[in-house]
Order: sequence, then C-alpha cells, then structure tokens
Amino acid sequence: MKKRLLACILLLTLAVLPAAARADVVAPGQKPPEPAEETAAFAELYADDLVDFDPAYTDALEGPVETALWLYPGAAEPLRTLTVEGYPANELGPCYVDSAGQFWGYTGYIYGNRFVWICLSDPTGTSVEPDQAVIDRVETRVTELETAQRTQLILAAVLVAAVVAVTLVLTLFIIALVYGFDRRCAAAVSGAFLGVLLVLALGTVFSAGQEQIMLLYNPMVYESSDIIDTLVYRTGLVNHQWSLSAAVGMMKSVISFLLVAFSYRLATKHFDYQVF
Repeated sequence: MKKRLLACILLLTLAVLPAAARADVVAPGQKPPEPAEETAAFAELYADDLVDFDPAYTDALEGPVETALWLYPGAAEPLRTLTVEGYPANELGPCYVDSAGQFWGYTGYIYGNRFVWICLSDPTGTSVEPDQAVIDRVETRVTELETAQRTQLILAAVLVAAVVAVTLVLTLFIIALVYGFDRRCAAAVSGAFLGVLLVLALGTVFSAGQEQIMLLYNPMVYESSDIIDTLVYRTGLVNHQWSLSAAVGMMKSVISFLLVAFSYRLATKHFDYQVF
C-alpha cells in the first residue's frame, strides 16, 4: 500500500507540473546569457548614478592596449585582462564615474566576454583601487538576492507538493464515493487509476506544448524557447536540414514509444491495469 501511495504521488507530480517544465528537464533550451550576480546588483544599486558616454574617451580603446575587465566599478580585482585594439569606446554604455573620478563604461559583449565594465580613464587598471563601500553594498545585495531566490524555490516546491496532495486526496475521495469504502474494490480501482496515469505521464514526458511556443516563436527567443518539437520544425522547415530533422523527430518518437511500452508493462504487472 505504501509503494502504491508513493507511486501515485510521483505520477501525480508528473501530471500536475506544467508540460513545458517537464520537457525542459529532458531537453532544456539554452537560456539567454545573464550578467553575473555582482554586475546585476551594482546596476540595481547605482542605477541613479549612471551617466551617458563622455566623448573625451572616444579613443580610449584604440590601442592596442592591455585592458582589464571588471564585474563592476570598484571591485576588488579585475575579472580578466585582454588586448583591445580599434574598439569603438563610444559604444560603451551606460557609464559611471566612481568616487575617485575615474570614468567607467559598460559593455554587453567584447571579444567573447559578456557584461563587463572597463575603466576608460585607465584601461589597464593599474591605478584602480578597490572601493570597499561599493564592495560591501554589492555583496550585501547579492546575499539578499540569493536568499530571495532560495525562498522562491521553497515556495514553489511547497506549492507543487500542496497541489499534488490535494489532487491525491480528491482522487481517492471520489473513488471511495463511487465504489464505496470497500478496501478491495478501492484498491483495484486505484490500481487501474495508477496504471492509466503512469502510461499517460510517461507517454507525454517529451511533449511541451509546441502550439503555445510557436505563437511567440521568433529568432529573438530561439536561445530560451527551443524544445525538441520546435527544434525539429526549425531544422527541417526553416533551415531545410531534412535528414537531421527527420532523425531527431524519429528518435523522439522511438523513445516515447519505448516509454509507453515500459510504462504499460509496469502498469500491467504492478497496478492490475490492462487494456488487452
């Protein structure tokens, strides 16, 4: 009985979770790049102090110059250094003037590096001193953000557990109302229910609601919205790579078939569920 109850909870979790969340575990799309937590925290804390680019620093990166890249102005040490030559400094922005009067520029991408700050007053970073006040504020904010993220994860887990528990209780209550409270009858019905749920849950684990994604599908969201179905669509109908598209689609169908066959076998053996 305990094994059946555990299996019912797990299967209801698969059934209750959104299809997109389940499919993303199996075939995750590439998430769009995001700034480091320290960089994002600095941008939030000092948003009102950001300024426009100063034309006096237009030629600061004409180089070649050994340039230090920083997570944020005033950080304890640079993230890395690289040689920059002929880079248009006027494309940096927003900008920031630190307490020492040094001018900083932000870039979302430079030579393979994303979301970094450059001290245009001294690109090499030799005269840049750590600003302990800025470091303390940024580290405090990062800690707050991490705590908030953990809280959100805990709340999400509690919500999913509550939905699964309520669904389980209601299902068992309906079975008891319809078939009475005879344990043998209820066990047989619940076994069949578990069998059906097992086949349906594992049979659709690779599906993530292609129709909903296709409504907003465009090149701007390819990195974050690709799933197996949209990958097959884009590879075949858009990029005309028919062989690869057919192979991916067929592989998904084969794996889904094997999962259905495996789940039906388990349902027949352990949950007294059988269609033929």
